[in-house]
Amino acid sequence: MATMQKLRAYHGPALFSYGFRPFFLFGAIYAGAMGPLWLAVFAGDVSLLQTFKGVVPFLIAEFFRVSLIIAFPAITLVLIR
Repeated sequence: MATMQKLRAYHGPALFSYGFRPFFLFGAIYAGAMGPLWLAVFAGDVSLLQTFKGVVPFLIAEFFRVSLIIAFPAITLVLIR
């Protein structure tokens, strides 16, 4: 099957038929946002403690989520449905 026929056979969003992956777009946006943040930290405008205080609630939620999945693996099967 020719390449053009494979493209035409795809029935999803047109953006994905050309190999676009949102993961890499969001990764690039994240990298672009973190550069100026860390420059501000190194310049002394933002304290490193203040930066890490914003991450703590996310880390607590992640540890809780992972511990639930480890303790009760059947939860993952319920969430898939």
